[in-house]
Amino acid sequence: ALEAEQAARIAREFEVERLDDEVQRLRVESRSAGESRESLADELSNANQELAVLRSKAGALSNVLQRINPYDTETGLLTAEKFANVMNREWARMRRQELPLSLLLVSIDRFEEFREKQGRLGYEAALRRISDVLRHAGNRPGDVAARLGPGAFALLFPETEHKHVARLAETVRTRVRQLGIAVGGGDQVKVLTATVGMATVIPNNEITPETLRERVEAALYEAQFQGGDRSVRYRTMDSIRVEHWDAEQEGQLTADSVKHK
Repeated sequence: ALEAEQAARIAREFEVERLDDEVQRLRVESRSAGESRESLADELSNANQELAVLRSKAGALSNVLQRINPYDTETGLLTAEKFANVMNREWARMRRQELPLSLLLVSIDRFEEFREKQGRLGYEAALRRISDVLRHAGNRPGDVAARLGPGAFALLFPETEHKHVARLAETVRTRVRQLGIAVGGGDQVKVLTATVGMATVIPNNEITPETLRERVEAALYEAQFQGGDRSVRYRTMDSIRVEHWDAEQEGQLTADSVKHK
């Protein structure tokens, strides 16, 4: 019995030593893991800092390239900033020569809806085809096309009378429709269309390029108000045709009431 008790005691002591060794091993591994975690955390922090620096440099480089490059990267048309410079230059030239300057603003109807339904690839493909139509709208050196926004474009035609620019606007509108780019969704097939506003002025000291821009925007708004997929030339209040005018609700048709609406 004594021998059995001694054997049991020795076995317990051996087990205690084994467990103590195991605890010590786990403590060492735990410290090593903690140090590894701290090292990995430091490396991750450094990597994030380096990534932030690289992003900042890339953003700054992109801004520089945008200032240097006068062309929109998605369409190859002039950027809005470059277009404004060209318009100011042509304005000054037409003022000196007392020649007409025509401006078109083109809005692609339902373009945001199209992008949501067709996705990025379909959107980019459609954008390239539409831009190609606009790029070839004029064939003279001074005729330029620009992208002002996701579905907004501008066309500038120096030395161009309003009758000729009206034909150009209709050509652009028709060719965009003839591309047959389906919007998608619904039983009835809808295609992308263009709404165009236009105006022509002979620059002088009493008006500015902004005056021309405002007139074209007014014409574009009228075209959109009439349902889109059409071209409208800016006209004075004496010749303007107002659609959907309800005399009982809107009152008498006057210049002030039209401006208010």
